[in-house]
Amino acid sequence: MQAVDPSVVNNVRPGASSRIFSDDNIQTLKDNPNQWFLMASVEGKDNYLNQVRSYNSSAVYFKNKLKNKYNMTIEYKCAQNTRDKSAKLYAILIEEE
Repeated sequence: MQAVDPSVVNNVRPGASSRIFSDDNIQTLKDNPNQWFLMASVEGKDNYLNQVRSYNSSAVYFKNKLKNKYNMTIEYKCAQNTRDKSAKLYAILIEEE
């Protein structure tokens, strides 16, 4: 561990906002509970395996964030296909009874 000057920390920029789980997409999930949505997809990409890993990572992060911040239960599924080199992310808001 190493001490750093506060100016170093102050110059750290926040990360980019999510395009997959944007505010508009989260609102769409809220407006349509129990409906599956295709959140993101790529096709014909040689790096489709990396893309599906990225989708999965993003989905896990937002599943936990939305549960803790808004008490929203999100489920997701990632799919990959070697024939067309595609990756897809599906998500659904589970309406609590």
